[in-house]
Amino acid sequence: MAKLNPPRLDEYIGQSRVKANLHTIITSMEEKRLWDDPMDHVLLCGPPGLGKTSLAELIATELRRPIIKFMGPQLKDVASLSVLQNTLPWTFVFIDEIHALPSKVEEALYEPMDEFKWKGSPINSF
Repeated sequence: MAKLNPPRLDEYIGQSRVKANLHTIITSMEEKRLWDDPMDHVLLCGPPGLGKTSLAELIATELRRPIIKFMGPQLKDVASLSVLQNTLPWTFVFIDEIHALPSKVEEALYEPMDEFKWKGSPINSF
């Protein structure tokens, strides 16, 4: 049975410019041996069906890191972000439909994203 999603970024069809940018980032991290540092935040945007989720999965695969996927509407309150406390170091976190996050949840993401802390306590980088 054929898989719909490609197993590697170089096999992804379409989004040439985005794919080239991601390839540059991943390659430079590999060349500089930056695997212990988190990748900078990435915003994948566009209309439905463009392949944002597939690209997120490919980034995690290329970086050899686990991925946690959320749907923005599922994150209804700040407590739903507490899962970030239990992530493995350098887990790739993808929030689909981020535009649907309630403003309180969106604001609660600032501390974990900027300082790798959850309610003042250190968490693993993601």
